[in-house]
Amino acid sequence: MMLVYNTFSSEELSLKIVDVPPDWLITTDRQCFQQADMVVFYLPGLLQEMDNDLEKSENQIWVGWFLKSDLKYQWINNPEIIDIFDVLKDYSLDEIQNGFHLARLCRKKDEKSLYENTTMNTLCLYTFNYPYGSGEQFLETEIKYLSESFDQIFIIPLQITGKKRYVPENVEVMKIHFGTPPKSKEFGNTGKWFIYCLNDIIRSKNKKNMLHLLSKLSYYAGVLYDYLDRNRITNAVHYTYWFDHHATLLSILKSKNKIQYFISRAHGYDLYNERREESYIPFRKLQLQYATKLYLVSKNGLNYITEKYPEYKAKYKLSYLGINNDIASTEGRQTPQYLVVSCSRIVDIKRVDKIVESLALIKDIPVKWVHFGDGPLFEEIKKLAGQLLSGNIEAVFYGHVDNKDIYNFYLTEKIDCFINLSSTEGLPVSIMEAISFGIPVVATNVGGSCEIVTNKVGILLQADFEIEDVKNAILEMLLTKSRNSLFRNGVYEFWKENFNAERNYPDFIDNILSDCKLFKSLESNEV
Repeated sequence: MMLVYNTFSSEELSLKIVDVPPDWLITTDRQCFQQADMVVFYLPGLLQEMDNDLEKSENQIWVGWFLKSDLKYQWINNPEIIDIFDVLKDYSLDEIQNGFHLARLCRKKDEKSLYENTTMNTLCLYTFNYPYGSGEQFLETEIKYLSESFDQIFIIPLQITGKKRYVPENVEVMKIHFGTPPKSKEFGNTGKWFIYCLNDIIRSKNKKNMLHLLSKLSYYAGVLYDYLDRNRITNAVHYTYWFDHHATLLSILKSKNKIQYFISRAHGYDLYNERREESYIPFRKLQLQYATKLYLVSKNGLNYITEKYPEYKAKYKLSYLGINNDIASTEGRQTPQYLVVSCSRIVDIKRVDKIVESLALIKDIPVKWVHFGDGPLFEEIKKLAGQLLSGNIEAVFYGHVDNKDIYNFYLTEKIDCFINLSSTEGLPVSIMEAISFGIPVVATNVGGSCEIVTNKVGILLQADFEIEDVKNAILEMLLTKSRNSLFRNGVYEFWKENFNAERNYPDFIDNILSDCKLFKSLESNEV
C-alpha cells in the first residue's frame, strides 16, 4: 500500500489505472499511515498539513518530492531532513503538468521500479549487432536504464561481428545460430499470420524472392521460440530496437500465442517506405497487427505511420531517444579560427560532399572542419576536400571514434557549429550529442530534424538546398550565434528539456510496463 500524504497545491489526487503499479493500493487516507509500505510527501506543503508528529514504521519507505523552484524553502536542503527520506525527487512544473506519473515517485533507493514485483521482470532486447561492433551506440545509454528496471535482460543480436562492448551485470547476450532452413521445413510454421503478408507478396517485383524471405523468417521464428523455450525464458517483455526482421519473427510468435508482449521502436530506415528499393517495407501489416506498442523516435515518424496505417494508431506512441551529459559546459571557443564539426557515416545519404562544397565557398575567415565517422566514401571525400578547400579551410578526418572521445573533443575544443546535411533522417542522435554541449547546429529539414533543430538551436535548411544557402547558414552561425553565450545556453537548455536520457528513458520504461500491464488486463477482460 502507498499513502499519498499530501499533494501538489493540495489538489485532489487523480490517477489513471495505468499509472498504478500492479497489486498496489494507493490511498490518501491518513488513517492508513502505519499500515502503508510507502508514504509520499509533497515537501513544501508538508509542515502546514501535518496532523501531528509522524513516526516512521519499520521497513516503511518515505518518498519526498518537490519542484525545482521549491528550493527557496531552505529547510528542504537541511541534512537532518534529507536523512529522514529514503528517496528525494525534484521535478519541473512542465513535468507535473505534462503527463507526470505518480508511479515515477515509486522508486526504491536502487532506482528499480515497483513493477519489478510483477512477473514482467525479464526483457528480451533484439538488436542488429549490439553489443558487438561499433554501431547502435545509442543503446549504450539506454541499456543502463533498462538494466535498472528489469531483473534480467537477454540481448539477441541479428548478427555478431566485431568486439563485444561492456554491458551491465544482469545483461546476457544470447548467440542464436539460425542456420539455413531445410527445404522440407519451408513454411512449416505457417498460420493465420500469413494472411497479412499476401499483399506484399503480390505487389513485389520478385515474388519468388519475397516468398523465399518469408519462408526463412517463418523458420527462424520457430528456431527463436525453441531457443527461448529451451532456456525457460517465459513471460518476458520482447523489445526489438528496429521495426524490421526481428519484428516479423516476434509477430509470428505472437500470432501463435508463444509470446505475450512485443514492442518495438521505429527510427528511419525501418520506418519510411521511400528509403527502400521497392518503396515499401515487407510485412508491415503483419508487424503492426501483432505489436503491442510501436514507439516512434520522432513526431515526424509518428505522423508518417499514422497517415500510412491509421487503423493501428492506438498502438503508436512518441518516445524520444536521449543522451547523458553530466559535463554541462556550454562555453564558446575564443581562438581566431572557427571550428565546425560533422559526425556521420560517410555514405551517399549523409551528403558529406556537400559540406566540402559549401566550405569551399568561404574565403574570408579561417575555419577548421573536423569529421567523425568512416564509410565506403571515406577516401573519396578526403580527396574531394584536398581538391576544393583553399588555405583558410583546414579539414581533418578522424574516421570512427568512440563516443567518449567525441564527447571529450566537444568539451575541450569548444565547437562553434555542428553541421548535418543528410537527405533523410529519423531523429539524429549526433545532433542530440552536439546540443548537449550547447553547440549550435546547421541541418537539413528531413525526417525529425525540425524537432531538434528549432530557432533556439540553430538553422534549418530545405532538403533540396543550394550550396550557397549552406555557406550563408554556416557564416551566419559562426559570426552571430556560435560565440554568443546566451544562445549557447539556450541550446543546452533545449537539450536538457527534450533529449535528456535521465528523463526520456525512465518515461519510456514506465510506458513499456504500463502498456504491457494494460494489455494483459484487456486480454483478461476478453476472456
